[in-house]
Amino acid sequence: MADVEIRKLIEDRLSKVPKKFQKQYVSRTRRREVEEIRCRMCGTPIAGMMPIDTGRVEKEGSEKMRVIPMAFRMFGNYRQVQFRMDDGAFYEPPVCADCAKKVTLEDGEYLFACHLNEMMLSGASKIRLVDQFGYQIKEYLGVKK
Repeated sequence: MADVEIRKLIEDRLSKVPKKFQKQYVSRTRRREVEEIRCRMCGTPIAGMMPIDTGRVEKEGSEKMRVIPMAFRMFGNYRQVQFRMDDGAFYEPPVCADCAKKVTLEDGEYLFACHLNEMMLSGASKIRLVDQFGYQIKEYLGVKK
C-alpha cells in the first residue's frame, strides 16, 4: 500500500472525528523530550515534569544559582482507559480522571483515529501503520487498574 493511500485512509477516518479530539496532547522541549502530557479528550495536564526536592545552591564564579532536580511524573488525575480491538489487542489512551468517567466506545474510535494520525505525522513505519489501520475498537473495558 502506497504512502498516499495510507494517508488518504487515515484522513478519511480522521474527517469523522470531532475537532475537540484533534489536538496535540504531548508537549516537548526543544530537544524533543516529553515535557507534559494532556488528556486526549479535554486537554487537562495529566503528567509532566515536577521537582523531586528543594534543590541545592551551586556557586559558579561569583554567581549563585539554585539547581532543582526534576523528574517526569504522572499526576493524581492520570488514568488510562482500556478498549479491546477486534483482533483481541488492547488500546489504552491516557485521559484525565473526569473524562475517564464519561468516555464512550465512540470516543475510543476518535482517540484511535487521532493516534493513527499522530503516528503518521511522526514518521512511523508504513508497515506499522498498515498493520494497525485495519483494526476497529470492539469493546470499552473501563479504566485500567
